Parts: sequence; structure tokens; C-alpha cells
Amino acid sequence: MTEVRRWIPGFSDIARPLHNLFQKNQAWQWTESEQAAFETLKWRVSQAPVLVHADPDRQFCMETDALNYAYGAVLSQKQSDGRHHPIGFMLKSMNPAERNYGIPDKEALAIVKGLQNWQHWLERTQLPVQILTDHKNLEYFAKPRILN
Repeated sequence: MTEVRRWIPGFSDIARPLHNLFQKNQAWQWTESEQAAFETLKWRVSQAPVLVHADPDRQFCMETDALNYAYGAVLSQKQSDGRHHPIGFMLKSMNPAERNYGIPDKEALAIVKGLQNWQHWLERTQLPVQILTDHKNLEYFAKPRILN
């Protein structure tokens, strides 16, 4: 997810205090750590490249990644300047069952959830959706297969 890291380096690390606020059996405490995470993310999201509107006539590119506790995706499209600009970001903490998945399943989960999250845009396009992941085991699914 090199593009994501270029747009918001260390996003998951910065956002971790905010995600922790929603953990079960944890008291809600807004401290300097949460405020700093909020202010940092607010500033970084407002910096270039800013979000662009989805265009069903341009090819979509979805980049995904999964960690031990969260998965995320970025949906982007190449614009007239020749660079990919983000359309949307998605980051979600895994539930306890999802945290027990193996690495390939966590990476596949990020892809499925990203496709579901942006289904309303991706269904309307005539062009193939480019999906980028950093997990080599998922390359098998990138090639057409004959199913019996």
C-alpha cells in the first residue's frame, strides 16, 4: 500500500488511540493522545492530494492492506495530471473473530470489505477495477480460472 503511505504516512499508527476508544470494556477517556491523533489526522487529510469525485469513465484502483488488528483500503483514480488521487479511505478495526484469521485471510478480508464499501461506484464502471495488495499469496486470484 505504498500509495496510501505516501498520502497519509503511518495512518494506522496515528489513528490507533482513536480506534482504542471504541474497544469493549474500555472506559471512554479523551486525553492528549486522542486529541493529538485527531488533530494530526484532520490536518493530514486536508493536505494535497485532496479527495476527488469518482468518475465511472475512469479506471478505479483499490489498494488494500491488513494488520493484526485492522484492515484498510484506498480507492483512487488517475486524473488529468497523470497522478492517482484518492476518492475515499476506509479503515476498520477487526472484531475478535477476524483477528484469529491467518494472514492471507486478513488480506482477502481487506479486499472484500473494500469492494463492499465502494460497491455503489465500482458496479457502475465498465473498466476493470485494479486491486493492489502487498500479499503474494493472493496473486493466484488475479488470473482467470476455469471452474468445473
